[in-house]
Amino acid sequence: MSKSILSSLEDANFPKFIAEDIKLFKALLTDLFPGVELDEPKVQFFNEQINQVMEKDNIDPSPFTISKCQQLIDIMNIRLGICLTGPDGSGKTTVIKLVEKVSTKIREEYARFDGRNGNSGDGYFTVKK
Repeated sequence: MSKSILSSLEDANFPKFIAEDIKLFKALLTDLFPGVELDEPKVQFFNEQINQVMEKDNIDPSPFTISKCQQLIDIMNIRLGICLTGPDGSGKTTVIKLVEKVSTKIREEYARFDGRNGNSGDGYFTVKK
């Protein structure tokens, strides 16, 4: 139960924070949930996919860009609408396009079609046909 709460708090809040705030928030969560570690296979899977797309598009796979892509996916999974803000040249468009390409790649390679209800899903995305 603690892992679910901790994961929800991270997913809902990290994308809204700047780097300094993330460090403080992590320290607060460590105090609130001592000894609770999150193992996130979906993050590892997503990072592998994003690295492949970045390599194919000749984009430097910086940890910052990968982190922003992960944060965008996380916030898209819990919010109905999002708005990316930041100065010119900060990577907003790059992140959106990378997430779009990775989402498409995952759907095409891993989606299973369920003929009974017309849905395909892979545990990461669900698409209504």
